[in-house]
Amino acid sequence: MRSAFKNMDLGNLVYFKGYTSFQVQELLVKEAQFQWFLRELAKTYHLTVSDTAMVTKLFTALADGESTVHAAGALYGNKRGILLATNRRLMFVGANSQIKLPESIDYKEIASADFILINNQIKITTPETTLFFSGIMNQPEKFCSKIKQQIDQINNKGQGETRPFQNTNESSLFDILERLGNFRQNGIITDEEFAEQKSKLLERL
Repeated sequence: MRSAFKNMDLGNLVYFKGYTSFQVQELLVKEAQFQWFLRELAKTYHLTVSDTAMVTKLFTALADGESTVHAAGALYGNKRGILLATNRRLMFVGANSQIKLPESIDYKEIASADFILINNQIKITTPETTLFFSGIMNQPEKFCSKIKQQIDQINNKGQGETRPFQNTNESSLFDILERLGNFRQNGIITDEEFAEQKSKLLERL
């Protein structure tokens, strides 16, 4: 549906032939979302976009639940384009680019993000390469700070997901042990099951 949206001509009713009414409604919703995205870039991030193809590429690349954190016009090498930070990744699309989708890098792949005052540059370092985005017009230092915040959030979330649960409250462990003893007395668990669970609890002290 997003691929259909990219080439959509809303002024031409013939375009909608072959689509169900539901699909037409979905395309119209996408068009409304695109217009909102375009206005957000212009109003919130002061981007003057003459090449709507760039914005279309960024918009169609956004996944469900992915939102804009910051955006600015920037230079990547000698290519002028739009640098967009979302809540998931960093994306760049150049003006008049033949690339169908934006170049993007996941925050998990970024080792560091640094602001360089000369030429208002943002330096993005990954284990494989270093990228320089220069000529950033809209609050480059704030932009770099936003990228760092997203990197930290992603890393902290990952640590939270992988960190095993540890209950250091000894009184809670003894409460559990006491309940297990009651279960054994009432015949809910066997002596062997009680001994196994007791051993596991004591290992956590």
